[in-house]
Amino acid sequence: ALALRKQLLFETYRVHSPSRMDPVTRLARRTTSMNFVGLFAHSEPSRQSLLRVGANASKTAVIPNGYNPDVFEPRLTPTEARQALGWPAGEKIVCYAGRIDVEKGANSLLDLAEATPELTYVFIGYSQDRRDDWILEASAQRRLPNVRWYPWVKLADLSRYLYAANALVIPPTRQPLVKYGRTVLPLKTFLYMAAGRPIVAPRLPDIASVLTDQNAALVEPDDLEGTVRTLRRLFESVSWSESLARQAGVDSRAYTWRNRARAIVAYLNERLGAGGTLSLRPSSRDAFDVKAAARTDTPDEISDGKRRSAAV
Repeated sequence: ALALRKQLLFETYRVHSPSRMDPVTRLARRTTSMNFVGLFAHSEPSRQSLLRVGANASKTAVIPNGYNPDVFEPRLTPTEARQALGWPAGEKIVCYAGRIDVEKGANSLLDLAEATPELTYVFIGYSQDRRDDWILEASAQRRLPNVRWYPWVKLADLSRYLYAANALVIPPTRQPLVKYGRTVLPLKTFLYMAAGRPIVAPRLPDIASVLTDQNAALVEPDDLEGTVRTLRRLFESVSWSESLARQAGVDSRAYTWRNRARAIVAYLNERLGAGGTLSLRPSSRDAFDVKAAARTDTPDEISDGKRRSAAV
């Protein structure tokens, strides 16, 4: 596009390194071009990595991902969701929905399952690296009867599983972000928030830009004992658990796909305003202000129905 003197707007979801000359790294160094309109990332760690490889700071922005509220209708109570799925009413369930691979932190969840045999761990998703149900074989080898696996489900059906859980978990390890660099502010973060269930997640720069101590139980990454204490506290302190879940649901309203579209339009208006080469409908720059978004109950019109749950 730049070679043809076309205007270019680019988006990335990765953390990029100066030592790896991938196409995005090379592209970031061309942001000084007059026709390079902008380069936006879904998280601050991703944006910072672009600056380190030479991107023009004035042309970069952070616009987080989101979710489609329609897939969470009808709203279900945990009891209703468990009845629909045939899950026992009294079981203490911790749920993980997403790609089930080592590079996604799956082993850290098996460590948790071993350390908390009184809890049931439900994995929902598939693997890119091995058989989809490898987690069951790994659990059997470690003699973990408290692990269940369900194959990939459509996003429209995923909400029932999330509603049915006592807690939702993002693998409490830094490996996906720091070692592999391919899991940065995962989509499941927004789906978990929308489900209005307590969330356990690692206190990492990408996740902590959305999850706080008010809407999630943040734990130090790779601290098994600390994570175990936090999980058990969630089940022991109903008031704390309910408070986190309630706030997560409120805060999720800021992160719909519609709000993201507004933010992208606003960013384009800002970048193109001086040249006046493109006119887009004005929108608010504070699309991701939590308090402002919480006052807006408009339906989300941007569907994510074709995404696989394991991609979250």
